[in-house]
Amino acid sequence: RGGAQQDRGPKPEESEAAPPSPAPDAGVLSDFPSFEKLEAALEAMCRQLHGSGSKLSGRSHGRISQLARKANRGLFAAAMCDVNGRLWEFGDKNEFFTLQDSIYPFVYALVCNDKGSSTVKTLVGCDASDMPPNAMTLNQANKPVNALMGAGGMVLANSLYDSAESPAERIRLALEKLGTSSGSRFTCDMPTYISANASSDHHFALAYWLKSCVPSMRGIEPPKLLDFFFQLRSIESNCANLARLCSLLANGGVVPGTDTRAFSQESTECTVNQLRVCGMKKEAKEWTESNGLPTYSSESGATCVVVPGHFGLAVYAPEIDNNGSSVAGIEIAKLLSMSLPR
Repeated sequence: RGGAQQDRGPKPEESEAAPPSPAPDAGVLSDFPSFEKLEAALEAMCRQLHGSGSKLSGRSHGRISQLARKANRGLFAAAMCDVNGRLWEFGDKNEFFTLQDSIYPFVYALVCNDKGSSTVKTLVGCDASDMPPNAMTLNQANKPVNALMGAGGMVLANSLYDSAESPAERIRLALEKLGTSSGSRFTCDMPTYISANASSDHHFALAYWLKSCVPSMRGIEPPKLLDFFFQLRSIESNCANLARLCSLLANGGVVPGTDTRAFSQESTECTVNQLRVCGMKKEAKEWTESNGLPTYSSESGATCVVVPGHFGLAVYAPEIDNNGSSVAGIEIAKLLSMSLPR
């Protein structure tokens, strides 16, 4: 495989009414605190991590100038949306940011909803990996290790709305679906898209490598695919809108506060499983063993946390660690995982 390493081991859309929620399984928490207690606990965590006494520190993004500038401004925001649609916000709530790799879970959900989980499972695996996020690595079945690494995100992007005539039409469909599924409005940030397109040589290399060794990618035109891929990564959100998307996953595909089903339950369950098993990148195996919450954090500083059956949480703090994850976002996910009842 080209010398690469292998890893062994706004208003919601009107659609069908949701069926009754299934009985809680082992992944759904019980004896849960009230919304008001959650608000208080989250606010205390945020003040602890973002206050003047905080000892957290990270680095700014070194490649895309728009991301680096945000890190230097000391921004911090958080939002929680529960499955009833109630919203809590903290900090720089009006700050918008690009999702970058935190779009991958939602690309997975979109493809799974459109084509079915059986098709998606032929495209990507669901295994934790200790390789770098953009590693050129496949599993023994000759497919990307999981949906949340660069290779998996790119393979899934190739399948998303692939019958559309152009990248512009594909991104329009993606933005429309994300917006109507959450009652929000999403756009692309063109300066970030242009900057990424000009500075992401590793993504170009990854696309050509995938074309050479992954059957589903044989016929791609890398520049055309990357045009769409960079637009997906440049989708812009604030914490409230991202929290609504996370809550959609927590609610089994039903738009929070409504009876409208936007995604199949199967597609959201598969997405949450990817987050649970693979979302913490190099720390994923230890995170899963410690019963950590389904979480993903991106190089833009956006962190998504899903608490199945209860709420979605989004944190934006653009200082990142060596894994390309938000330092403060990951810390809040850890505190939340330790504090919620099991």
